[in-house]
Amino acid sequence: MPPEAYRAAKGGDSSAAAKPGPVPFFAAGISSVLHPKNPFAPTLHFNYRYFETDAPKDAPGAPRSWWFGGGTDLTPAYVFEEDVKHFHT
Repeated sequence: MPPEAYRAAKGGDSSAAAKPGPVPFFAAGISSVLHPKNPFAPTLHFNYRYFETDAPKDAPGAPRSWWFGGGTDLTPAYVFEEDVKHFHT
């Protein structure tokens, strides 16, 4: 990972990866869409990701950083008011 991307991921911290050089990282994600045959069952979509950086090589003892992100959506084909109220309360 370029040092500029590392600094951006750390919230613009100018001390993060101050010296030039790549920062080792690992990323993984999963995404899925479910379209059920039953029109009364909602479509489901989710996307989750995990991102991790090692400490910069020029900063021994610096902590490893990691992030989780993503979310889930339900999209009904037929909207029932009582379902909406139940889901959002």
